Amino acid sequence: MIKGDEMKEVIKKLAESISAETQQNNEVAITAAVKYLKDNGWDNPEATSTMLCFEMAQFQDAVVNNLLGEGKHDNRLVFCYTNYNFLARHIEELAILKNGTSACSADISRYIISKYVEYLKTREIPDMKLDEDNYWIPKFGTNAQWIEFCNGLYKFYWGQPDIYVNAYNALMESEMRYYKHELQTLYGTFKDGESFVIAKAYDEEPTLIEEDGFYIILKGKCPREYPAAKSKFEFLPMVKIPKTDITLKITKEEIFI
Repeated sequence: MIKGDEMKEVIKKLAESISAETQQNNEVAITAAVKYLKDNGWDNPEATSTMLCFEMAQFQDAVVNNLLGEGKHDNRLVFCYTNYNFLARHIEELAILKNGTSACSADISRYIISKYVEYLKTREIPDMKLDEDNYWIPKFGTNAQWIEFCNGLYKFYWGQPDIYVNAYNALMESEMRYYKHELQTLYGTFKDGESFVIAKAYDEEPTLIEEDGFYIILKGKCPREYPAAKSKFEFLPMVKIPKTDITLKITKEEIFI
């Protein structure tokens, strides 16, 4: 039979490993926990879940409850803290499927969860300003539908899918809200007439870096070989094109997105 003080020591080591400054400290804590589980014959899914994961969850719940302050807190509110990624991932995937793009899906999930937390604290459905055209605001669904979807995710996590399924379908079947924008596209054209897209922007001119007689653009945008330019980010290689090699042109197009 497990002793309470022994498990507390394991949890303490695991908690310390989360904030450890070095990989070595992490490895020491993890090794100790693995040995403890194996020595007690708890190296199967059920036992590990009961003796380790459940205790970790209890530890997390206690921390969050204290973080939220005195008094009894709605289990759903605590859930938002301890299972944030679960909520965020489901909201993101729904937004991606409905919008047909992953753009801003993380911003949308962050906004929805913040409003859900507000609802759980006030018990009033907040005005999410869904009629405003901002990248973090979903362009479908109502205030009540999004709150119900979050409630459904909580229930779904605990094996009760009905509310989730109904809320999911309601959001997927809701009408999209579209807003007028001006898409501006910056083209570069070589002397022989070959053109390529340098950048695009909505409702403003695309930005272009200029430096000592050169245009600095993304390497992947340029169809020809040019010397590398310094880049702030290694994963975004740049090239420098002499200004005399290309002419610039901006086109404007009215679109609804």
